[in-house]
Amino acid sequence: MEILEYVKNVVRYFFGSDVNLLNTLLLLQLFDVITGYINAIKNKEIKSNSFVNGIFKKILCITAIMVSSIIDNYMAFNGKIVTLSYTYFIFYEMLSIIENYDKLDIKVFNKIKSIIEENKKNKGL
Repeated sequence: MEILEYVKNVVRYFFGSDVNLLNTLLLLQLFDVITGYINAIKNKEIKSNSFVNGIFKKILCITAIMVSSIIDNYMAFNGKIVTLSYTYFIFYEMLSIIENYDKLDIKVFNKIKSIIEENKKNKGL
């Protein structure tokens, strides 16, 4: 059991104490890759460069979460920095998925998209 506790502590240190945020982000990243790939197949735009660049962006997102968690721990912000980072990247992934759906002519998320875009304009993102 000591090894399991050690692994849990390492995960908490690098990804924050709320594992649900990590799970949500990873799941949304998976959905984004799947919908992006389906979109590329539909539009006959399959390019390995685009896929590799997308995967690199996902990896950089995870490393940004790790850096924010380390800063959060070091500066004793009690999870505020890492939670803010998760929130930003979760909304980023949601918007990307919505854009993929739009490109597939599935207009289910138009209201959500308009709310997210309005918030981006108001916050200068």
